[in-house]
Amino acid sequence: MKKEMTIKIYRPESLLLKKYIECFYILEKTDEEKATAYFTFPSIYTIVTISEQTQTMVSPNKVITKHFPSNSIETNLVCNFNGPVLVRYEGKINEITTYFKPLGINAFIPNDLSDYNSGTFPDFNPHLDYKDAMRSILSIDDQDERIKALEHYWISKFWPFENALLENIITKMLDTSNLNQSMSEFSIKTRRSRTTINKQFDQHICKPPSQFKNNHQISSCDSKPPRR
Repeated sequence: MKKEMTIKIYRPESLLLKKYIECFYILEKTDEEKATAYFTFPSIYTIVTISEQTQTMVSPNKVITKHFPSNSIETNLVCNFNGPVLVRYEGKINEITTYFKPLGINAFIPNDLSDYNSGTFPDFNPHLDYKDAMRSILSIDDQDERIKALEHYWISKFWPFENALLENIITKMLDTSNLNQSMSEFSIKTRRSRTTINKQFDQHICKPPSQFKNNHQISSCDSKPPRR
C-alpha cells in the first residue's frame, strides 16, 4: 500500500554545515483527498520551510497547509511559538525543512534574525536569489540530489557569525547540569545584565532566554528530531 505521507530525515554531509544545521527533512504527501495532521511542540531550533504550490493559514494553535496550484512557492520561518501547535496538510504537498541549531541560521543571513521574524509564520526571503533557488531545488526529482543542492546553496551563503555572549549562555543552557539555574544566575556568571541578555536573544534567537530554556527542557525529553 502506498503511503499517503512520507518524511525522510537527512543529516548534513558537509562538515561546515554540521556545525550549524541539525537536520533536513523532505515531506511528501501524494494523496489529494485525505488530510494528515500531527502536533508539534516548541523547540530550540530555528526552522525554515519551503514548499511548492501551497498556501498556509496560521491561527494561534493551528497551521494548515493546503495544495494551492497558483502559488509557485512558499518559504517560511518558524522560530517562536510557546505551546503545542496542530499542523495539518491538505492535498498534495512537496516540502523541504531545514532545522538550524541555536544561532546557526545567523551565519547564512545578511541581517539580524529579528529582521525576518514579523509574525508567527513569516515569509522568509533573505537573499535576492533565494526563492528562485528554492523553486529549482524543489523541482529536483531525486531526493538525495535535492538535499545536495540545498546544502550547496547554504554553503554559498555562509558568512561567519560570532556573538561570544550568546554562545557562552547557550552552551551553559544546553548543559544538562545547568537545567535548574535561573536567568539571574546566568547573568551573574556572564557578568552581563539580564536586559542585555534579553536584547541579544530577541535580536538573534527571536525568543526570550526563559522560553529558550523551557524549550530545551521539552525537546530534551524527546529523542526524535522535532517537526515544524
